Amino acid sequence: RALRSSVLHLWGEAAKSALPTDIADITRFNEGIDQALAESVAKFANLTREASDGERLRLNAVLEAAPVGIAVVNANGKLILSNPENTRIWGEHPKPESVDEYREWQGWWADGSEKHGNSLEPHEWALARALSGEDAPSDRVDIRPFGSSSERRAIMLHARTIRDDDKNIVGAVVAHMDISHQVKADEALRESEAKFRIIADAMPQMVWSTREDGYHDYYNQQWYDFTGVPVGSTEGKLWNGMFHPDDRDRAWARWHHSLETGETYEIQYRLRHRSGEFRWTLGRALPVRGCSEISVTGISDVARSLSHSAESFKIPRSART
Repeated sequence: RALRSSVLHLWGEAAKSALPTDIADITRFNEGIDQALAESVAKFANLTREASDGERLRLNAVLEAAPVGIAVVNANGKLILSNPENTRIWGEHPKPESVDEYREWQGWWADGSEKHGNSLEPHEWALARALSGEDAPSDRVDIRPFGSSSERRAIMLHARTIRDDDKNIVGAVVAHMDISHQVKADEALRESEAKFRIIADAMPQMVWSTREDGYHDYYNQQWYDFTGVPVGSTEGKLWNGMFHPDDRDRAWARWHHSLETGETYEIQYRLRHRSGEFRWTLGRALPVRGCSEISVTGISDVARSLSHSAESFKIPRSART
């Protein structure tokens, strides 16, 4: 009962996060997948080792309903149990009699290590490593389902050794989760971010953005060229220190008003140039609203230098608020 409840809860929560919206979310999601796999596999291993006839019936029910692929092998690597989701991920797969027959499974390392892109040998699969005594191997691999000549799927898997009361290895269990959609979303987000940075850096204006709490998390190259400060040194709330002391309180108050109301931020202030002098600058920011929320989720600012120095170009006081 605890196993079924835990597995369905863990993967129900994972399903809610199936389409993360930024790279940090995807990283946390993948870490959550790995943790959930580890916990699920450990419980399957315990239940398989200790199962009575009644518990085996419950195990079969959990396997049928589990939203992750599950496979159980004996000490020789022979497949003795797998569930429908495992078949959906892999296709109509063979039933190996030993670890050597794992060579029929096609997979490539996709973990960013020095092995990335290499095909897996039979003994490298997590199940085989669990049978050899490795503690809870966990992998990120790309696979080719059986019956397909070109399709690849991204999966995360976690294996666990099954031991008897004398600590002898009697088998292993592995859980697979298809994360192809998440990987594609990750790639699309990275491509989109790269395009944004290229466009922003090509602009003659200074561009920056913030999170919904006002934390400045991005500046384009023009900002750093104009101010001369090290990359990353004005993130968070440190940007306000770049303004003329007489403009800081006004800029800060206007900024917080925009964050709280979602109103357009527009202000003229003196920004410190890399030469050390302060130059009048026009700053304008627009709220970026989420699809299902009306709160401000980001601010983008295009700041344009209005003069080479405060002495050569004067702005009426009434125009600076």
